[in-house]
Amino acid sequence: MLFEDELKGVVERLKQQPTLGGVYQTVDGEVVRRALLPRTAQHVYYAVDEANDIIIIHTVWGARRGRPKL
Repeated sequence: MLFEDELKGVVERLKQQPTLGGVYQTVDGEVVRRALLPRTAQHVYYAVDEANDIIIIHTVWGARRGRPKL
């Protein structure tokens, strides 16, 4: 499926380059970034926990639906 393939691809890229997505906003001191899945027009909102080497995906949100509440 297109969405699954695109999401898997961005997750793999984020593993290599966690700052790939642009800074979206800061929530409770946590920097939330956003990466676009261009073919499905979805945004992946995520944060990077550098101390524990973890990427936390908060939500995947349709770019056409407006802004999510994080």
